[in-house]
Amino acid sequence: MGIYIGLVVIVLSTTGLIDYLLKNRTNNILKIRKIEVILASVALGILMGFRGKSVGTDTLGIMRLYVNSRAGFEMFLKQAPIYAIYSKALFFFFPQAQAIIILNAIIIVTCYGYVIYKESTDIKTSWYIYITLGLYLFAFNATRQCVAMAIVLVAYSMLKSQRIKTSIVFFLIAVGVHQISIVAILFYIVMLIKPDLKKTIIFSVIIALIEGAYKSITLLFIRFFPAYVGYLRVDNLTKNDGKTYSFYMALLLILIIVFDCIYLEKNKSYIDDKGKKDAYQKIAIICVYIVTAFVLRNMNYPARLSLYFSQVAILYLPEFFIRQSKNGSANGKILKVMICGVLMIPYFKNMQAYIPYIPFWK
Repeated sequence: MGIYIGLVVIVLSTTGLIDYLLKNRTNNILKIRKIEVILASVALGILMGFRGKSVGTDTLGIMRLYVNSRAGFEMFLKQAPIYAIYSKALFFFFPQAQAIIILNAIIIVTCYGYVIYKESTDIKTSWYIYITLGLYLFAFNATRQCVAMAIVLVAYSMLKSQRIKTSIVFFLIAVGVHQISIVAILFYIVMLIKPDLKKTIIFSVIIALIEGAYKSITLLFIRFFPAYVGYLRVDNLTKNDGKTYSFYMALLLILIIVFDCIYLEKNKSYIDDKGKKDAYQKIAIICVYIVTAFVLRNMNYPARLSLYFSQVAILYLPEFFIRQSKNGSANGKILKVMICGVLMIPYFKNMQAYIPYIPFWK
């Protein structure tokens, strides 16, 4: 447990120290941001990449398929062709089993680091949310999906900056790593509809209605992607009590979004159109996660799919805290302390599944 708590302390103290030491010495804010992102990425990447085969449910399986490159290549070729080619090429140069774990970790933290550097209004808070929201430790279990999720987030960043063709390329790469990344097409739909409060509500209702037909949609999905026929197993479509980690995170996020929407509508004259538009785009994407957590809370796989959308909270929450601190208000700081404190509770519970942490050389 200590190593995971220590990770949070290291990331926050390192980025905070760099911020404190360099702010008075240089006016180059981008340089400070870059150093903060690099140091945090290194710390996160080392812990993720150097984990032993017993840390995380998928780690040993990934290693076995990687070492048995022929079987792994044949297995992934149909459902994840880009991942199959990538792992095959890596094996040619580095046949050691740990190589795939290390490089996957590098890809994941590099993608998140890039997006946080480019998009975040508060690097320390973004890294904290990435860790405590469950996204970081989830990569210990579902590494291939997390590689795809990280690439989707880069595609989203490119989309926001109007680099449409580059964004689509990254999106297709993500689908080639894990086919369920096709759900990220909703990012493009959100950007297309240019949501405001009314459109966000309508969009959320439509998503809820569509997800109400989840089993029928799954059958349709399997017709196009037969490699995922396992999704039709009863145990993958049901869960015992429905009170999942995603469910409780959704409760927290819906309270935040309601509070933020009231603020955005109440202070229309104080918020520029671009800022409001960007806020509602993020809110609409997070609403997909919230709706999924509520409507499909009794099903296993949708909880995993919803993480593609919850990761936008890494960028949204720091902006929310700043909005609440406008005009010298203490609301933002109070809310930040409260919400960040609440996020530590499920993080404490979540880390139990990864104890003890054993490095690969032991």
